[in-house]
Amino acid sequence: MENLTGGTPPVRYLPCVVPCKLYFFVVIISIFIYRPFCKYICPLGALYGLFNRFSFYRMEIDKNKCIDCKVCERNCRMQVKVLENINSAECIRCMECKNICPKGAIETNFFEKKL
Repeated sequence: MENLTGGTPPVRYLPCVVPCKLYFFVVIISIFIYRPFCKYICPLGALYGLFNRFSFYRMEIDKNKCIDCKVCERNCRMQVKVLENINSAECIRCMECKNICPKGAIETNFFEKKL
């Protein structure tokens, strides 16, 4: 413990170095990207994403009501291509697309319903 003013930290502090750097990296990158930990790092998010395509809770676009304005896609913070695959693995079901749709073309239901 001679070197208290700099240099390599003692071995007992090393287990904290990697998590602390990861934490600060995520905090800084969060300024530029919405939910970067959930999108790119979290293993639980990846697991949920795999099961998202088999979810009982589904969202559907009523093609008769949709005017293809893409307001839903522009307001999706997870950058899901709503008109291509609204039930994407990236979707976190925040319902922002449904709330912002000017025609109410996005519907939610349990199990899949063909519109």
